Amino acid sequence: MSTSGFADQEQVGNAIKLLHSLKEDLVASENKSCK
Repeated sequence: MSTSGFADQEQVGNAIKLLHSLKEDLVASENKSCK
């Protein structure tokens, strides 16, 4: 059970990193379109 918990935590961490990068891409594109 502990190993599956670790895997879940890793997946969540990866998902959060993905969301952050997507958010940065969105903000960057918005800034470009504004200028």
